[in-house]
Amino acid sequence: MIPEKIKLISKEISNNGGCAFLVGGSVRDHLLKSPVKDFDVEVYGLKLPALKKIVGRYGKAKEVGKTFGVIKIFTKEELEIDFSLPRKDIKIARGHRGFKITTDPALNYKKALKRRDFTINSILLDPLTGEFIDPFNGREDLKKRVLRVTDKTTFAEDPLRVLRAIQLVARYELKIEPRSRKIIKAAAPRLKELSKDRIWTEWKKLLLAHRPSLGLEAARELGLTKTFYPMLAALEKTHENPAWHPEKNVWQHCKLTADQAALIAATEKLNLFESTLLVLAGICHDLGKPLTSRIVNGVRRTIGHAKAGEKPAREFLKAIGAPNIYYKKILGLVLYHMRPLSWYLGKEEFSSAGIRRLARDLHPYGLTFRELARLSLADNRGLGEFPPAQRLEKKREKERFITFLKKLEKRAASLRVLSAQPKAVVSGRDLLKLGFKPGPNIGAAMRLAEDLGDLNFKKTAILKKMGKITRDNTEKKVILKLQSLVKTRQ
Repeated sequence: MIPEKIKLISKEISNNGGCAFLVGGSVRDHLLKSPVKDFDVEVYGLKLPALKKIVGRYGKAKEVGKTFGVIKIFTKEELEIDFSLPRKDIKIARGHRGFKITTDPALNYKKALKRRDFTINSILLDPLTGEFIDPFNGREDLKKRVLRVTDKTTFAEDPLRVLRAIQLVARYELKIEPRSRKIIKAAAPRLKELSKDRIWTEWKKLLLAHRPSLGLEAARELGLTKTFYPMLAALEKTHENPAWHPEKNVWQHCKLTADQAALIAATEKLNLFESTLLVLAGICHDLGKPLTSRIVNGVRRTIGHAKAGEKPAREFLKAIGAPNIYYKKILGLVLYHMRPLSWYLGKEEFSSAGIRRLARDLHPYGLTFRELARLSLADNRGLGEFPPAQRLEKKREKERFITFLKKLEKRAASLRVLSAQPKAVVSGRDLLKLGFKPGPNIGAAMRLAEDLGDLNFKKTAILKKMGKITRDNTEKKVILKLQSLVKTRQ
């Protein structure tokens, strides 16, 4: 659906001797009947001042770099529309910025479209007549779900197009045409020229796709994992224990988990940040396996992989330009992702106290119990197909774990720690009233009080056990007293 505002502006542009066309992603999404978020309009036959005068009548107009010939307007209908003139880029130096950009309102349609990245983005749509100008058969490629480079020479102008390829593959379930794969692969080494902000923009789109695994696999096929994301390349070389994972290697499991994370995000209608976080965690959760994979008594084990995953997860986040807001949360999810399964298998004691303790452990990472439960569910669902003889039992096992996970969430909700950390059993103010002085002993005493709270001690009982701070009952003695009490009651 083309907004009426764009039709009105296009009509006035036409009345003033110009021609306006929707172009790029807005045409692609229109053809796919997908919601169009960003509208790009390319205008022929008018110079920039005349164009700015026209569009300025319909909303607040802002010129985005005079050399780029782009005018952005914000309308009362909360539409954001970019109007631009056809561009010619002339190579004058090395690097992705080494171009002199000039606008040419008289440029031939085909020449203007030739400088675009892929054929599916190289289509013009007349908003007034509904007619298409499609010299590179982009509509046919879109119909067949083929990603094809528009022009070999102009494609290399911006290495960001390499990352755009993998996110488009993920979002629209495309297959890269063989000749185009070679062109994209040849441009890949120049990714190092890009800023982290531009890299993250494309990776975020991949992470928000319905099938992020397709983009990840495209990255592998294009050699990006080997060159730029070695922590992902290492997953392919690391075999799984077939008793738990029928997937060939950790890479396959990582992709399946990412897809399940995307499905959970869509089902629960998570916001953009929550969705991005969950899929990122799905990719990162087993990055420690290549560092810990060993054969022990004839069985493949990855003991300690959750803790070992912190370093490669941090390196991956840095490589894709992830903002700082993701770091703590991802590292916490990687570190604790095995806890629900350990409880289910009986490897660690499961209790209300344990749930409260885990909620507290997650809090310094800015995490909630619910966020961890979502990752655990994606991890459990992200399995391949077991051999026929095991299939029924493994399906039942998966269902039993999911039931257990729901039970965990229900218990956490009853304890009021599903989406928040437990309230402190005693406060700093309580300890100051007992005679504690500000300092590290207050923190130590509060943590021990939390442990006693998990053991069903009430606040009044804990404060009574502590007693007033005196010459004989020093802060250190109180802490030792609490430590002894925790130890004997555990």
